[in-house]
Amino acid sequence: MKIRINDKEKIDKEIAQEQGKSRVRILDYERLVSAVEGAEKQLKKLRIPEKYWKGCKIRCVPELPCNSYNKGYPVFGTWGHVEKFSTGWFVTGIARTFVGSVAHGREERDILRLSPLAKESIPTEW
Repeated sequence: MKIRINDKEKIDKEIAQEQGKSRVRILDYERLVSAVEGAEKQLKKLRIPEKYWKGCKIRCVPELPCNSYNKGYPVFGTWGHVEKFSTGWFVTGIARTFVGSVAHGREERDILRLSPLAKESIPTEW
C-alpha cells in the first residue's frame, strides 16, 4: 500500500476496511496528519535539510492498556505507518494487530525513525 497523505478518502477507506466494527484503540485520518506535522517540526528542530528527509518513517502506536486490563484475552489496536518519499509523505501500512500491555498503561504515541542519511545530516555544530 502506498497512499499519499493528502488523499483522505482512500486512507479512510483503508482504515475502515482494517478496523471493521472496532471501537477502541482505533486510528483516524487526523491522527496520521498530526503525526506528519509533528515529525516535520522535529526534523526542522534537528536542523536536518528537507532534501534528506527521504526514508524517514513514522509509526503511530495505539494506546497500550495496563497489565491488569488484559485478563487473559488478547488486546488489539490499529497501527499506522507513514513514510517520506521524494514526492511527499505516504501511508505505507495500516494494520489491526495485537498490542501488548505495560505496567501502568500508556497513551497512544507517534514514533519518528530517521533514515541513515537523515542521521548523517544532523549538524554537529550549532
